[in-house]
Amino acid sequence: QPQLCPDDGNVCTSYACDPADGCVMNTSLQDGLPCLFGDLAGVCGAGECEPETLPLVPCSEQGIADAMAVGGGKFACDVPTKVVATAQIVIDDEVILDGGGNLIIEGDGTESVVVVSPNVKAKLRGVKVTGGGGVDFGGGIYNEGTLTLTNSIVSGNVARIAGGGIYSTGMLSLHLEDGAIVTGNAAAYGGGIYNLGTATVSDCTVSGNIASSGGGGVYNDGTLMLNNCTVSENSAPYGGGLWNNGTLVLNNGIVAQNVGEWGAAGILAYEGTVTLNSTVVTGNGPVDPATAGPAGGIGVLQAATATLNRSFVSANVASSGGGIASEGAVTLTSTTIAGNYAKVDGGGISSAVLGGKDLNVR
Repeated sequence: QPQLCPDDGNVCTSYACDPADGCVMNTSLQDGLPCLFGDLAGVCGAGECEPETLPLVPCSEQGIADAMAVGGGKFACDVPTKVVATAQIVIDDEVILDGGGNLIIEGDGTESVVVVSPNVKAKLRGVKVTGGGGVDFGGGIYNEGTLTLTNSIVSGNVARIAGGGIYSTGMLSLHLEDGAIVTGNAAAYGGGIYNLGTATVSDCTVSGNIASSGGGGVYNDGTLMLNNCTVSENSAPYGGGLWNNGTLVLNNGIVAQNVGEWGAAGILAYEGTVTLNSTVVTGNGPVDPATAGPAGGIGVLQAATATLNRSFVSANVASSGGGIASEGAVTLTSTTIAGNYAKVDGGGISSAVLGGKDLNVR
């Protein structure tokens, strides 16, 4: 007979398991059942416990500590209020920090501002994270858990190697929802975001970030889905907007005005798969068209594949492959390539059919 599995810590789900197969079912409990979120009374909804109310806490470093101690808090800031973190904020238990759009957490430039520990769920709402630096990874936020950013801003952070704004690793998820902005961050790779895990980024803007090596806006080494996002005005030698080594999907997105001085100004598909659904790639290229490298809009190398569905690639600039330069397999379905410029060849598309790679137009 099925038995209860060991407690996973989620009070709003139950599991059935079979001695031979282990846990085989994850069932959400009935919505509205009472639960505890840290020390806070809550109710179950869609398999998650959500506090009924968050206690009011002051907009101060002590207020942050008090909120984390009980599982969450709503910060009593009537106007934008800067809290200078004298120590790194390490989140090692489930918490909701609601800044109401007025809480600014500023680091001292010597470490990551916020760290989310493994197997921990954290939600930041209406918070700005800035002033992180002095670290190799994750200047603003270093995430090893499950992080949800809502109506929040990550800006003005620096990492020496990867993830100037956000560095997210592991098999867990990073979610940016409802107007989150990642801007003005810098690193060697992934000036805005470096993803090694599983990330879903929705209704967001990634803009004005810089990478000295690649992936000005986003560098993806894991699985990343961008929904209704704008990636714009980022810069890097290669992959000014995005660099992909894993699985990248853009739905209803815009990749625009990114700079790649040496090539692939919009998107560099270095390895793995890139899928664009109803996405616009426009106005990407070098600062000086005379110095353009290959692939203004999208560059697809041999180890990568790209699929564009109902998308639009226009007004991009490169030496060859103004719209798309491809050595890998590319499939275009109901997609428009128009008004791109190449200094040498392939204003729209430059395709080197190498190693059996194909360009398919439908």
